[in-house]
Amino acid sequence: MKKWSEIEKIIEQFKSADKYLISTPMWNFSIPYKLKHYIDIIVQPSYTFTVTDTGYKGLAGGKPICLILARGASYDNDSPIAFQKKYLEFILGFIGFTDIKNVFCQPMLADENTVKKAQDAAINNAKTIAAAF
Repeated sequence: MKKWSEIEKIIEQFKSADKYLISTPMWNFSIPYKLKHYIDIIVQPSYTFTVTDTGYKGLAGGKPICLILARGASYDNDSPIAFQKKYLEFILGFIGFTDIKNVFCQPMLADENTVKKAQDAAINNAKTIAAAF
């Protein structure tokens, strides 16, 4: 039970935030294992979601969340191999988040000028989002 109480503390810490910022690189087309592990800890029945007669219902949303997503190449929203954004938006939506903003920093594995332009665009987008966050 001591281990479970540690998990409950992590879940409560997560749920007590006023707003959320997740900054992560794309790792093998998805997310790093440490972030996946954290998500696996906080996504728990009766804590961050429940099952009703009509399906699943998130219990942790109602607050804004911003995802800063760094990627080596450029991917559009319909890319069949870019699971990073798709997974994060799915799992966060599953636990109740509806106000999800995205900042893309891509491509990061390019020539210096292209990377600089991508970084500048991401910074400008982040500033716009931050102004209303």
